[in-house]
Amino acid sequence: MAVFSQAASKRRSRGACFLTVEVTRVDLAIIFIYCAAAVAFTVAAYRRPAWALAGLIVIEPFAFYHDVGLTTITLPKVALVGVALGLLLGRSSFAILRDRRVLALLAAAIIIAAVTALSYGQALYKEPVLRETLKALEYAVAFAVAVICYRADSDERILRNTLFAIGAIVSLLALAQEFAGAPSAIIFGGHVVPRIAGPLEGPNQLSGYLGLLLPVMVAFALRQRIGAPGWIAITLCVGALILTFSRAGVLCAVVAVAIVFAVDRRRENLRSASVLVAAIVAALTAAVLAGGELSRFWSAGGRLEANGLGTRGELWTAAYRLWERHPWLGIGAGNYELELSTAGYPELHTHANSGYIQALVEGGIPGLLAVLWMVWLSIASFIRARIREPLVAGILGAMAGMALHEFFDYLLFYPKVGLMFWLLLGVGVAAVAVAHPQPLKSEVHAAS
Repeated sequence: MAVFSQAASKRRSRGACFLTVEVTRVDLAIIFIYCAAAVAFTVAAYRRPAWALAGLIVIEPFAFYHDVGLTTITLPKVALVGVALGLLLGRSSFAILRDRRVLALLAAAIIIAAVTALSYGQALYKEPVLRETLKALEYAVAFAVAVICYRADSDERILRNTLFAIGAIVSLLALAQEFAGAPSAIIFGGHVVPRIAGPLEGPNQLSGYLGLLLPVMVAFALRQRIGAPGWIAITLCVGALILTFSRAGVLCAVVAVAIVFAVDRRRENLRSASVLVAAIVAALTAAVLAGGELSRFWSAGGRLEANGLGTRGELWTAAYRLWERHPWLGIGAGNYELELSTAGYPELHTHANSGYIQALVEGGIPGLLAVLWMVWLSIASFIRARIREPLVAGILGAMAGMALHEFFDYLLFYPKVGLMFWLLLGVGVAAVAVAHPQPLKSEVHAAS
């Protein structure tokens, strides 16, 4: 059973999340803050793209929501525009976008946006389709910006330190909620246990965010000396991840880290991986058994609570009923949570708890195929390269972990997770493209 609460002066659902977020209208002071951020990121991208990319990663978990018309302005959006402008003014080379792997992923991001827009025609609620289309385009821009920034200024030390720092900051903010009050909780062994979220929208979102960072941090730790601060950051991330009590999040993070160890292939690291995975599994099993919650931990079912969420069994049943009505083009992006009542669940107001099912229901068969193609490219681009450098190995683990996690949660919907996913993907594929360029066939023929 879950307990949820969060106060805000103005309540507005953020992406079918059980939390509500304080959103206010834009005034002159807010405009000044946004303009200052845009200028700062423009200058950073013009002078040192590596610092601009690091700034995007740091600011990404802290949205600073403000309404403007049908959409919401956030600091990451403003920063992204500033970085793009700075790269244009600095005349950074865009040639890397013609690399076949980069171009394929950029095309996948644009196709997802196009399929999302295509669902507008049959959508009962039009505004969510526009919102989701703009978000998909934002992800495509973030990917392109990350690729260009890394190609222009591939200072891995700045990137590494930034990932460790933001991982530690987000984890500390989340862990503080154990004492200051968490936004949600579960009944565990007859006791109310907090589920921390930090600056993210909810515990599952935090688990997805940390699941992206941890494999990269571990990959650096295996190959480079990260010192005590680095190990402290990893420890904080692991602790925060476990205290989210996200079953899928913990499992997928373990898989992602295990992939990093497998790619490394050094015997001592494989032994360490075995010990690490065994210890985590033993600890989780002991905790679950002690709380008498084993069936809940592994089951996708459960009893419906009065919080608008429901179980995966109910949500997936509703998804099937909705998909049957529009199997080819879907019911419209962002419409699933709004049409649950027509599927027989008027008390529910949330997403489908699966990125793939959500894509199928809202975008139909084209929507699912577009997402699957993107997921395949996000993993295959690194496997085929066979590069074992820490950055690439870590991002490979992160992409594989997120691909698995999306079966059980709908995480890329949330910009604080989605933007980090696309930024890391852009950095990773740029690193591969720099090490092993794959220009278009027409360019190869022209050069020869």
